[in-house]
Amino acid sequence: MDTNITFRLYVPIGMMLLLAVMLYFHRYSALKYLYFVNILFLLVVVIFYFVWPTPPVGTVLSGLLMEAMPYIFLISIVGGYALSIISALVFVRECAQSQQWAKILIQISGLALIPLGIWWGYLFIKGVLSLKSG
Repeated sequence: MDTNITFRLYVPIGMMLLLAVMLYFHRYSALKYLYFVNILFLLVVVIFYFVWPTPPVGTVLSGLLMEAMPYIFLISIVGGYALSIISALVFVRECAQSQQWAKILIQISGLALIPLGIWWGYLFIKGVLSLKSG
């Protein structure tokens, strides 16, 4: 059973579908290029999931492409996830200029950041205190 299938296949496909909907709504805006580049990054991640060879143990695959594949994959997955977050934020911000639901969503998100920040602070202090000094 593949344990990486969720974040290498299902999440990118879901994000691509969401980005396609966002691309439809902003098809006349300059944001369509951001969405399109993000879809391309995520498409590379999905293609790599199926194409990346898994050689038998002890066998080494050689070649320039085989050496570059991990770097291409990492760049595309980090770029795809980061641009997905940025795209969603920009989409909601653009919708907030004309629609009430987006304004409410921004306010709820801002309020949710307060307990999240307190929790992160608690975890940081707990981590610092757990260090053994001396």
